[in-house]
Amino acid sequence: MLIVQSANSLIGVCLFFAIMYFPIVIFAQSPIHLPYTIEPADSLCYIDKARVHKQCCEIVKKMIADAKKENVYIGIRSAYRDSAEQAYQFYYLSDLYKQTMEQRLKHTAPPKFSEHHTGFAIDFMDLQYPKLSYSISFEQTPTFKWLQKNACKYGFVMSFPKNNKQNLQYEPWHWRYEGNEYARSKFEQSYKYRYQ
Repeated sequence: MLIVQSANSLIGVCLFFAIMYFPIVIFAQSPIHLPYTIEPADSLCYIDKARVHKQCCEIVKKMIADAKKENVYIGIRSAYRDSAEQAYQFYYLSDLYKQTMEQRLKHTAPPKFSEHHTGFAIDFMDLQYPKLSYSISFEQTPTFKWLQKNACKYGFVMSFPKNNKQNLQYEPWHWRYEGNEYARSKFEQSYKYRYQ
């Protein structure tokens, strides 16, 4: 009888801890997307076909020109997206690739939760190796190596490095501009995942 009671007590304690802490383990592994305001169209400028925020437009052009002087050919694969464009990226491509919602959330933010809404986030590409765009192999390109060494001089940081605390896919192509106070204010909510 004592053995049965002890076993029941042990089971009860185990169940208590499982109920209390299991959700934390689950949610700790879930992707964390943060909300972003969508910048108005009149705050944007064009670099070729890509739209970026006016406050970083000249800096991005200079960065691309400076890299070219070193025989590194940086292109922009994607920059500003409104909510409709982000919905296409999130919902249509999820269906196209037959991904579950959990899989899609690791790779792409839903509308109103993308850094691209700010106009300060840019997906860079290497014009000499365009097939490596949106691939982890992008990190092998001259563009990525140049960005690693030089992007901070122009106010850019990589948004989703390896093992990031938001539990999002490593994206060596995705960088964001934080070179002035307004741009930084757009990303302050994410600093606890980056700097703490």
